[in-house]
Amino acid sequence: MPHRLLASIALLFICCAAQAQTPSATPASPAISYVKDIQPILTEKCVACHACNDAPCQLNLGSGEGVSRGASKIPVYQGERSEAVAPTRLFYDARDTEAWRGKGFYSVLEAQGSQAALMARMLDLGRSAPLPANSKIPDEIALGINRENVCPLPGEFNAYAAAHAQQGMPLAVAGLT
Repeated sequence: MPHRLLASIALLFICCAAQAQTPSATPASPAISYVKDIQPILTEKCVACHACNDAPCQLNLGSGEGVSRGASKIPVYQGERSEAVAPTRLFYDARDTEAWRGKGFYSVLEAQGSQAALMARMLDLGRSAPLPANSKIPDEIALGINRENVCPLPGEFNAYAAAHAQQGMPLAVAGLT
């Protein structure tokens, strides 16, 4: 009987040791799908302003192609303009990201050195200075069709954030989750 007890305990220790040495298979994180995971957030939070031809900074977040195209400082409509400007219609005037870069568009997704991507920094700015719920938008935040858009390049973001601390993204929206 003592031999059986001793053998059982030894077997238990061997099994435990073998289990401890076997690397546990960590389940792979589920792949992130742009269509299922990203676009619904952009649709709910961003496309009210960023989905048409004259979106602020021409940043069209209504499709993956628009997100990839990025932003531009060139306004689509400018009544005082005396010279024609080449059109920048999504799906028509350039076929890939490189072609959009050639037309003056810049990435809002690529990190710049040690800095996060421009889109992430704009969202962080919005989160860092939330507007109070159920209150009037501050007068220093201009809204409307005549609003002058400020479209900082990644290298200009720190100056933008200092000058427009309450104008992160989404602009003039309280309660971002």
